[in-house]
Amino acid sequence: MKRSILYFIYLCILISTPACKSSQIPQEGELLFSLQKTQCYGTCPAYELKIYPNGYAELEGKAYFRYQGVYQGQVSQDKIDYLITFFQEKNFMKLKDRYTAEITDLPTTYVYFSHKGQSKKVMDYYNAPKALIEMEKELEKVIDVVKWKEKK
Repeated sequence: MKRSILYFIYLCILISTPACKSSQIPQEGELLFSLQKTQCYGTCPAYELKIYPNGYAELEGKAYFRYQGVYQGQVSQDKIDYLITFFQEKNFMKLKDRYTAEITDLPTTYVYFSHKGQSKKVMDYYNAPKALIEMEKELEKVIDVVKWKEKK
């Protein structure tokens, strides 16, 4: 009986530590990165990827995408640190808010980054600079390395 009580107390302490809470869903407003791809008039994949500072990630497949529905996973701290550095080196915060043209039927990509009190969302419809396209591709790579589990 004593052993069971000690085990229960140990479990309570373990569950309440910050390290054990790192995979929990973060509070609203804590978003670090997001990548959203919209549909075109054809079969363009539509999805949204969200990455939070604690590594929690959410992926929602909407249309013509290999994941359909909402999934969750964990991004490594090394990958998060790499992405933050990459976005800073590419001067994400200095990009224009919109890259567009009077053209129809293209998918739109939205990229969001928030760090140290600054946040920015950039729309890429057409003619984005190489640096933005490289940042989009780095975020897309996250989809391939995370072990996704369907969110219930």
